[in-house]
Parts: sequence; structure tokens; C-alpha cells
Amino acid sequence: MKWTSVSILVSWRTMDPGVMNCDGTVTKILREDIKEGGCLPYKDPSGVLPSIQVLEVKYRSLKIQVSGQVMEIEPGGTYPLCRTGYNYTDFNLDISLDCPPGPLSMEIDDPLATARDRYRVFAIDEDDIERLKQEAETDNPDFKDSWYLLGRWYWLTRPERGAVGKAKMLFSKAAKAGCADGWLGLAKVARFANPDHVNLDKYLKLRDKAFREGSMAAELAYCMDLAEGIGCEADLEAAARYAQAHIGDAQSTPPEWYDALGKVLLMQGKKAEAGNKFATAGIKGYVTAYDGLLNVSQSWDVMMRAEKAGCGRVYLWKADYKASQYKRFRSESSREEIRKAILGHLEMALLMGDASAASCLCKIFEEGLYGIGRNKAKARKYAKRGRELGDLNCKIISI
Repeated sequence: MKWTSVSILVSWRTMDPGVMNCDGTVTKILREDIKEGGCLPYKDPSGVLPSIQVLEVKYRSLKIQVSGQVMEIEPGGTYPLCRTGYNYTDFNLDISLDCPPGPLSMEIDDPLATARDRYRVFAIDEDDIERLKQEAETDNPDFKDSWYLLGRWYWLTRPERGAVGKAKMLFSKAAKAGCADGWLGLAKVARFANPDHVNLDKYLKLRDKAFREGSMAAELAYCMDLAEGIGCEADLEAAARYAQAHIGDAQSTPPEWYDALGKVLLMQGKKAEAGNKFATAGIKGYVTAYDGLLNVSQSWDVMMRAEKAGCGRVYLWKADYKASQYKRFRSESSREEIRKAILGHLEMALLMGDASAASCLCKIFEEGLYGIGRNKAKARKYAKRGRELGDLNCKIISI
């Protein structure tokens, strides 16, 4: 028997990802089953198809090697591979990768707006990162906003050792060139770079400087600091008035202000009103607003809209759903599948930039939940990552 083609679908979108085998059956897998150095699992009744080696697992792509040919597969593409061999001829391999759509290869026409949306920063593709790095090597002040955006990428994603230092350098360079948001970037370094030694006075000083220089991101930070009592006494009413004052006609109001007002309303216990504001911000393209909307409602419609937009919080709720099933199953095989699903969904949420996922993973390994053994090193790793993403409450307690 000779196979002339096979379609392999790796789905990271559904609750139960799977590989479509060449015999038409589906093998259920999870993201963590796709490991670097291993092979992509699929069935081949003929025994003649080559193995698909996984070289690198990325957020939205896989780098694989088939019969000596290396390729990177991305969502929606098909990748033909023709080869004449002893057991098969004109072998045609079509691989399709299906993962959350989101803002995959968006045009960065407004670097500052992109930088304000955490999920969009995580979704910047490699080509744009390379372009931003090239622009960062110049001293042309026209690129000041791009310098700040690249600094945000280093700050949030922490792709390498020394990322905080690079982010700080880029924030400083952007600020001195006239990018007001750069001062806010430096403020966040002062507050979050070392969670055990927060320099709150420096944070407030630099935040206020960014505010005076005209940074909208600093105005948003001031609004939330007022609500949470950072550097002042918490005043939810004042914070709500401040956010509402920035909302004019729907056409011209930046979506971030709807999101900010939604957060304050949620803190006041006004869920319905908050949900309306989050929904408006999401419709206007602010992906991070879906975090708030999902805290108000986990309806199927909201989940689908959030997933389509590229919101990592969806995977947090998927993990929660799987966790709710754990006690209902008695067999170890079923529980093992649920454990893998929980960890897989949480890792995906974290990979997309959700700090809450780091907190959940920290708690799982700290307390040994769902039959997962306690692991001090992993608990500390996730606690550190959560604090890097801005959750200063993400810390281990009992270990």
C-alpha cells in the first residue's frame, strides 16, 4: 500500500486537540504531547510514511523536519513535500496547524496602541520583532514609539537573559527622544523589576512625569492606581468619574477607557455595567478587555469571541472546566488526561501573557493539586513569572 498524501491537523483551539491520521481516525493529543526533540504522533497503517520530527514549539507555529527538510508551519497553511523513495513515490505531505486566531500578523500602524494591549504585544510576529530591532539600532527619533514597543516586548515576554536591562534601555531611549510612554515604562521597571524591593516613590514620580508629558498609558495607570490605592487612598468613585470623563462619542474614544471604567465598575460590584464596557472595548479591538468580560460572563458566545480575538484568559477558564471534572472521574487514566489538559491550558494562557495562569500553576505545584506532586522549583518559577507580568501577589507561601 502506498499513500500519496496525508493531512495532519494539530488543533490547539478545541477542548480536545487531536491529530487527523491518514486513515481518517483522530488521535487525541494535548499541546504538551508535542515536544521538542520528539515526533508528531500520527498513525500510518502502511508503515511507509516518514516520521515528523518536532524541532521547536512556538506559540503559534511548529518547526518540524520531514525527510531531512526543515519547515515552519503556521496557522492555515499547507506545506507540500515531494520525495521519491524506496517505499513510496511522489509523497505529498499537507500539514495544517490550527490554533487560536487572534492578532497573528497584524500591521503595527500604531506602536503605542499595540504596546498598551498586553495580548497584542505577545502576538507580535518574528518578522515584526526583527524590524523593531533594526529600528532600535538607529538613533532616528522617528522610531521612538517603536523603541518603546520593543521595550514592552522585552519587558513582558522575557525572551532571554538580560531582557529587563534591554527593556529599561529602550524605555529610556524612547523617553529621551520624546515618547512620553517611555517614562511609564521606566516607572514600571521601578515598581515591578524586583518585586521584593518595590521602589514605589520612584514609580509614582516617573508615572507622573509620563502623565505630564501627555502619555495616555500613564493616565490609565493613574486611574487604576486611584482605584486600587497605589500611592494614595483608594477611591473607586473618583476613579470611575475619571475614566468616564475620558469617554466621549463611541467613534473617537480609545477602547482602553471603556476597559478602565469596566474594571472600576467591577470593583464596585456592578457586573452588568462592567460587562457592557468590557464588551465595547473588545469590539473596538482591545483584546485585553476580554479578560474583564470573561470575569463577568463565561457564556459560549463570550468564550468564542474572546478566543477569536486572541485572549489567553479563555484557556484559564478551559483549565477551570477541566478541573471541575477531576473528582467526577475515578480511573487513573481519565484523571491523568484531565491533569494534562489542566496544565496544557494553563501553559497556553501563560504563553499568551495571562499573569493569572502563572498564579494558578504556582498554586498547583505548591500544594500538589489534582494528584500532581508538589514541586518547589516549579512553584517558584511560576511565582516569578507571575510577578514579572505584574501580579505582585503571585508568590509561594507554604513551601
